[in-house]
Amino acid sequence: FFLVIRRPPRSTQSRSSAASDVYKRQVYQDGIIQVAFTSSNFYDKSTQKTFLKLDLVSLNKSSYQVSKLRVDYDGDENISLWVKPEKLQENLSSNQPTKQQMIIGFNSVPYSFIKAEGEYLVRGQKTFFAFTLPVTVNKFFNTKVVGSYDFENYFKDRQFILLKSDHFEVDQQLLQKPYMLEQLFQNVIQLDGGQGYGVKNGLKDLQYGCSFYLDHQDNDFLAKFIFRSQKVMVLQLATRQGQLEVGEYLLQTLMFLLKQ
Repeated sequence: FFLVIRRPPRSTQSRSSAASDVYKRQVYQDGIIQVAFTSSNFYDKSTQKTFLKLDLVSLNKSSYQVSKLRVDYDGDENISLWVKPEKLQENLSSNQPTKQQMIIGFNSVPYSFIKAEGEYLVRGQKTFFAFTLPVTVNKFFNTKVVGSYDFENYFKDRQFILLKSDHFEVDQQLLQKPYMLEQLFQNVIQLDGGQGYGVKNGLKDLQYGCSFYLDHQDNDFLAKFIFRSQKVMVLQLATRQGQLEVGEYLLQTLMFLLKQ
């Protein structure tokens, strides 16, 4: 695996993605270090390409001194890193953050995460940690306009294979606004009779649906977002036989965006 280091593109114009800058996403936490990020897309006029910008913040949330903090990133041949991440501040006092920013270009559809491995030293003890950053949704995720009746019929199509997630706790910021799913994913439809504020009011089994595809690929997927309670969600993804590997990856990516 490798990342190609290049100079950043010029003449950029900001443009938010469907899943960008809605809220900061935590990707790693232990008793000492917490890592979170926000993401946004921007358009480079000279190349007519869209790039993904990631802003990462590592925080020493403990009362101890952190030293020799290091994080390395790795991708694959589909990902080009246009701005090398700034070197982390190695020594962090209590509640002190350090920031990194990277700009990522895509050579083709990436079906892998950006992997990160790091280490730090506290009171003479070295700790290793790792996390991943999702990239596909920000760049290649496109939704289709489908009515609830057609969605349910497509979902029952015997040509589709159903993938299911485990129950997981939803990020509470999703529940603070009844239309947060619509901000994350365009053309989301409600499948339970139109009670849009049900999650906030404690209704169970509130369901939303979304039909989508990935650019540059012959594919289509159907996703169901099912709230089992005020805090717990299950994801179901309908995919076809030849798309199982991609479907598994996308299910994990959707969980990554939504989970607490």
